[in-house]
Amino acid sequence: MTTMNVHLKLEEAKYTGLLHLAQKRLRSVPADLFRLNFSALFRLDLGFNQIQTLPDAIGQLTSLDSLWLNDNPITSLPTSIYKCANLQVLDLNHTALTDLPCEMGRLTHLAILDMDEVPLHPKLLAATTADPANVCAKTLAYLHRKDVRRRQKQELYDKLKDGPYLESADSNEGQAMIQSVMKRVLKEFQTEEDVKSLIRNVERLFPPSLTKAQDPTTATSVRAAFTELKRDNEKKKLAAELELKIRNIYFDRIDPSSVEPMVSVWWHMRGNVLIDDP
Repeated sequence: MTTMNVHLKLEEAKYTGLLHLAQKRLRSVPADLFRLNFSALFRLDLGFNQIQTLPDAIGQLTSLDSLWLNDNPITSLPTSIYKCANLQVLDLNHTALTDLPCEMGRLTHLAILDMDEVPLHPKLLAATTADPANVCAKTLAYLHRKDVRRRQKQELYDKLKDGPYLESADSNEGQAMIQSVMKRVLKEFQTEEDVKSLIRNVERLFPPSLTKAQDPTTATSVRAAFTELKRDNEKKKLAAELELKIRNIYFDRIDPSSVEPMVSVWWHMRGNVLIDDP
């Protein structure tokens, strides 16, 4: 396809919001697509070409709701694709993709994800084929979990190097030690909520010394301390709820100072039951 023809297509797309460049022997995405004002482009068809790379600038097309990349030797997608937040249809059939950026898990409006004849990595392939009727939902859920986990790892690392291990974080060795401790500890924390709580309580749960944190028992010790902290927090929450209920029931018929001892007795009795329960 000649440069002139591409330019005409681009000019037309400014007014229609549709850009069809399928089967045009393109080896790359036209640069003018990002230099000109295409913020209102909502459909882009690049299928059946020779495109190997999708540029990071694709994230500029924030109004895009349909993107066809099928039948191209594309080997990877840029992480910026998550910025196409309105994307609803994504056709990746017959591409050379082996992986998908975990940021795609943020595409909450994506409803159709076609990936026939795509050489995906075995783990990703297993996630996408587990439920053939819900390929899009399963894939996004898998990528979302990876995305959240990756961001939480970075947040935990930043919290450790700026907090208890600040003095050691300036050296490459210190940074490697922090990463090592993190890796072992995170194996004990598999849920998103638990990791959130771990990050919030870094100062209380991790050993104050990075050298001591290298002990092989650190991971299990952190988990044990976390479990105890979680139980204490639950105790405080339940006690507060009980106190509120007692106050609401008796209102002005009870001395406020007598409520707290009642709650303490209740919790002590509940604790004994829990301890004795097989």
